[in-house]
Amino acid sequence: MTSNSAKLNLSGKRNKTRYVPMNELVFQLLRRRHFIEKQEFPFDFNYEYLFKKIAKYYVAAGIKNANVHTLRKTFGSLMVQAGENILAVSKLLGHSSVLVSEKHYADLLGSNLVSAVKSLDGKM
Repeated sequence: MTSNSAKLNLSGKRNKTRYVPMNELVFQLLRRRHFIEKQEFPFDFNYEYLFKKIAKYYVAAGIKNANVHTLRKTFGSLMVQAGENILAVSKLLGHSSVLVSEKHYADLLGSNLVSAVKSLDGKM
């Protein structure tokens, strides 16, 4: 198996399941945890455990007013700012509709709109 074909199985609200592809870094991390460190599961997925662990890292990094959900919002924001298709971002985040994604990330689409219009330069 390669990182190109590997996917994470994520459960969201109301136990809705989605499969999200992994990038190379995540693939190698999970592979190491499984094969080298002999972990059956890569992390303890207990919400309290994750909440405390992430809070500890936020404090160490000097980040204030952040929580577990902040990571999800950052992921979506970075994807949109990188010019990724809003439909793809919506699917990766598990939103019920692309409209939900647009509502939360529309303000970040401005520069993407400018580059979309500029793509017409010289083609007419």
